[in-house]
Amino acid sequence: MAGGLEVLRTGGIHGAALDVYDTEPLPADHPLRSLPNALLTGHIGFVTRDQYTVFYQDAVADIAAFRAGNPIRVAD
Repeated sequence: MAGGLEVLRTGGIHGAALDVYDTEPLPADHPLRSLPNALLTGHIGFVTRDQYTVFYQDAVADIAAFRAGNPIRVAD
């Protein structure tokens, strides 16, 4: 990451958007946090409202099916 930091610091690239880090959560004193051309989000930075709707509807269906004794989307 050190090389990437230098490229961002010097303007070698205009900016970077990141949601995955070597250490998570990203420490408060990490150098990326001080760069104005770095957009930093948690792992859920990609999620849309529509995706959340599907995720939560699936979760409710999973719980209901489990409680009814007929679990769905079961990992083998």
